[in-house]
Amino acid sequence: MTPRERLRAASARFGELVIAVGDDEWELPVPGQDWTIHGLVGHVVVGATFVTCTLRGEPFAHLAHADASILGSNPSAAWRGTAISELEAFDRPDALEAELFHPIGTITGLQQLTLRVMENLVHGHDLATALGVEWEIGDDDAEWLLDGLFPLVESFDQSEHFGDRVEVAPEASSGTRLLALLGRRAIGR
Repeated sequence: MTPRERLRAASARFGELVIAVGDDEWELPVPGQDWTIHGLVGHVVVGATFVTCTLRGEPFAHLAHADASILGSNPSAAWRGTAISELEAFDRPDALEAELFHPIGTITGLQQLTLRVMENLVHGHDLATALGVEWEIGDDDAEWLLDGLFPLVESFDQSEHFGDRVEVAPEASSGTRLLALLGRRAIGR
């Protein structure tokens, strides 16, 4: 699977959860996080918008103060539109080689795409936890992410954007190890 295909698949998986959120569930808290489902989806949408602007060379300063209000009255439609725009931005021929700004430092387009796959899958875990549904990050995706994120791990430790690591058993699955790297426990663990 190519990196772009991984992003499409991860985005689609996250989107399936977003579309499943009931009208009365948007304000449910996300366990272990400081936001509601609405805030979590807003965070993912802001991230996709930031990446799209960065890849297109458009200003993104307005996103520094964005909050979940970016979702408007139809959060599912807002997610869908920004996910499509992000995928289109990554389809540009030079997107994966570009040098891009990110809060953790200058990174390549491929590293940015890797972070976006992570964001969709890990926040998919967060959303699934809030909704009480099963969610697993498959070993293939988790191992690809762990390999791709390895050069950035030191930046994670120095950033306020990532939680403290969680201890897991050495025999833990790749998905569990990925979640632990980002301060989360696998559902049911």
